[in-house]
Amino acid sequence: MLCTAHHVYGNDAPYKKTHVNHPCTKWARESIENYNWLLGLAENLIQEYDHRWGNKVHATTQVVAWLRNNKPDLPSKGVTERPMAMDDEYKTNSIVRAYRNYYIGEKVDEASWTNRPKPSWIVD
Repeated sequence: MLCTAHHVYGNDAPYKKTHVNHPCTKWARESIENYNWLLGLAENLIQEYDHRWGNKVHATTQVVAWLRNNKPDLPSKGVTERPMAMDDEYKTNSIVRAYRNYYIGEKVDEASWTNRPKPSWIVD
């Protein structure tokens, strides 16, 4: 999503452009604040990977560093409303609750928790 923001604005980036019209990809390039929020999430995901796997370095670590050091010239609008990219059956007034519903309904069978307990919101 972050690399696609670069491509859409005419810049090169480490990864190719993809999913240009996905609601989350459009959101990422809507403002520099959205870009920075998503960049922070990427950095936190790298930290989580490090916590779970220790001495392994994820391949995107260098890409995320590049994205931090080469931000695109996006408009400043603040963090805008985050999209809910899921079927309507999972949506609520809370984006956090909606994504939890989605993961419980669609992804929990694929999930595992390495060096972490299962989140309290995952029901058995």
